[in-house]
Amino acid sequence: MDLKQFVSKLDKAGDLVRIKRPVSTKYEMAAIMDLVDKTTQQAVLFERPRGYGSPVIGNLLAHRRRFALALGVAEESLHKAYAQRVKRRIKPKVVARGPIMETIVERNVNILKEVPVLTCREGDASPYFSSAVTIARDPVTGVTGMGIYRIQVRGANEVSINFQNPPLTDFLRKAEEKGRELEVAIVVGMDPLTFLASVFPVPPGTDRFEVAGGLSGKAVELVKCRTSDVLVPAGAEFVLEGRIKPGLRVHEGPFGESWGTYQEGRNPVARVTAIMHRKKPIYQALLSYSGEDATLLAMLLEGTLIDSLRAAHPGVVSIAVDKFNRSNLIVSMRKKDSGEPRKLLKEVLSGVPIVKTAVVVDEDIDPNDAQGVGFAIATRFQPKRGIVVVDEARSSSLDPSARPAKSGRVTSKLGIDATRPLSAPKAKFEMIQVSKKAKAAAKDIERLLKRKA
Repeated sequence: MDLKQFVSKLDKAGDLVRIKRPVSTKYEMAAIMDLVDKTTQQAVLFERPRGYGSPVIGNLLAHRRRFALALGVAEESLHKAYAQRVKRRIKPKVVARGPIMETIVERNVNILKEVPVLTCREGDASPYFSSAVTIARDPVTGVTGMGIYRIQVRGANEVSINFQNPPLTDFLRKAEEKGRELEVAIVVGMDPLTFLASVFPVPPGTDRFEVAGGLSGKAVELVKCRTSDVLVPAGAEFVLEGRIKPGLRVHEGPFGESWGTYQEGRNPVARVTAIMHRKKPIYQALLSYSGEDATLLAMLLEGTLIDSLRAAHPGVVSIAVDKFNRSNLIVSMRKKDSGEPRKLLKEVLSGVPIVKTAVVVDEDIDPNDAQGVGFAIATRFQPKRGIVVVDEARSSSLDPSARPAKSGRVTSKLGIDATRPLSAPKAKFEMIQVSKKAKAAAKDIERLLKRKA
């Protein structure tokens, strides 16, 4: 299932808003995506980007129900299916040609002429790719690696890439040690499962296309770039081929990052040598600091963290990332004793850099329900016995309040035990509920409201 087919599925499911009037890629699309994200949470298809013939899809994966649709399962079965499939590996298949090769530009390359790159925030220095998957090969081993990095458009055929994390940081280092350019491919618009796999944490040397194959149940088809040996998805929408100049760093930014602050850096520069795209491509936009990047983060943490938590604490039911504070992790569990939530909090806060605050709730609380979590804190949490503070813990690189140290950036972290006392009667702490039968009936009304939105 490629991106176009997935968008068609969203449309049939009533989970897509079509914007038929002309909309600017500078600020206007971001404002509409933000509005829809905070109301109906649907995907948004801009059919007439001003100055471009290619439509733009936004908020593509801003809700878990769309990951369930991509996996072909019911939303309530999402976690189980996802947890099973991320453990599978299916090797990709190299083919001679694919839809991505329908249009090829190798002369007079002009990025903004071909690609409707968005400028999302008023403080952004220029148009940025924020949903692009950058792919490269290890200069020593030849293994393929990839990741999502912010990419600033600096000129007609020049971009700077914010390499922050392996494996591509390692690839660039190895290339520069040899005095060689690093060949890269910047891919925009791929099927949702390959997009998710592109940032899934894997051991060094693992090809994430194998993870994507495991998620979808079949091999990802790849084609070779025109001007390099990098392999890219045959069904992608846009591919920019480029070469990173060794040793060169330029000032980049500011850019409104996923933590909600503007970031700048000194980043390597790539010269774009060719652009491939479909005849009628769809540009995939991702609005930083939105429900979509919070949902992506939640899916990644669920796929990697929950098994280790359950190994130490079998009573863990589920986990979730707070949509409004993506550094906050919520864990639902059946505790075996009164000290177990505090022990779990210390382990999470010490071991997961991206988590700055964490809340443990009882098994009757859905960690994805902000109202339920708030209820647990209001009625079951006592600061004197329920606070956990971990100091000098590893921090996210995007947290401006963290401070530098020899081990990297560090911060203080906060944990909250919002579970009820084991000795108290459960009825005393029970949350009032609407009947399950009435909730099911209300779902039909919810779908009706979205169609009218």
